[in-house]
Amino acid sequence: MSQITEFLPQLQQLRTIYTDFIELDEMDFDAFRKAVDFYYTHRDVGQFEKMMLDMLFEKDKQTLAIVLSSLKGELDKILEIYYESDAVFDEAEPECISNNIEMNHHSEIEELIPKLNSCGAEFCEYAAMVNQDVDRPEGLSDDDAWNKYESALAQHQAITEQLYEIYQKHKECDAIAKRYHFNPFPSLCDLLETFQEIVEKYLPTEIKTVTPTVAPVAPTAPSAAYFDMGLVSAIHKLCNDQQFEAISELDLYATLNNQVTAAVLKIKSGEKTRMCYLIHCLSEKIKGADKAVWRGDMLRKLEISESYYGSKYREPVSDIPSQKSVQFAKELKSILGQ
Repeated sequence: MSQITEFLPQLQQLRTIYTDFIELDEMDFDAFRKAVDFYYTHRDVGQFEKMMLDMLFEKDKQTLAIVLSSLKGELDKILEIYYESDAVFDEAEPECISNNIEMNHHSEIEELIPKLNSCGAEFCEYAAMVNQDVDRPEGLSDDDAWNKYESALAQHQAITEQLYEIYQKHKECDAIAKRYHFNPFPSLCDLLETFQEIVEKYLPTEIKTVTPTVAPVAPTAPSAAYFDMGLVSAIHKLCNDQQFEAISELDLYATLNNQVTAAVLKIKSGEKTRMCYLIHCLSEKIKGADKAVWRGDMLRKLEISESYYGSKYREPVSDIPSQKSVQFAKELKSILGQ
């Protein structure tokens, strides 16, 4: 079982698979494969509970509450999608790899078999001549017979090796077909329900049941976070003490979501351009007018001018980026699913 910072993004990816399936009314093999892989990777419930216990010792109460709340939210959303369309998911079938994976390489094998038989017969013919089991045709010297024998032998061995490689590839394709020849969604439902029960055990009471209070209060800004804890944790893992000075995951969560925190996000020396790219990529995940508002707030917090940001945020994906920027952009895109 992976750590929570790896597990949460995988869970979010799984939710996207469920959502896309319902919205698009189809599922390609790649998405189906990812769902199957998630089940095989995380079906050990004991490892999931161990991950929960590890968090109890590694996280402070506030961070733990945020992570568990995010985890519960993802599980609830996936199961809600499944419950509403369970018949659709339960009847889903994977598309065959390359249309019919079991037939892969058959044409290559059928083409090589006659060639193997032909050069095999030729090899046996010249082997008999070399061993003097049969008479050689007139005009064929010992050296000529030996050369033809060696040529036929080399050709036979080459085709045999080629066939072996094709058979191995065919076996690999068969293994892939067998691994993904099962519908994971009913089993995933059972697994995610078990995860849900485990999370409930460790979830603080105040998050399990929130009792609303009715009071005349002034309107406040929306409390919904721009970025969930799973994404923030992944960014923290990539950038903490690299692009910005060391900060806790919880403080980074509060900073990126414009929530109250005493912590100050500070750019490390030489990382200003990559931080501009980070702000750009994160802002692209925000919809509507909030996108420009959030970006402006982050630039002010980091003391980056709009003009500098406008001239630098594309550098990591420009025609002449530094090697460090190329690697940073690649890892960030992987986190953001771009």
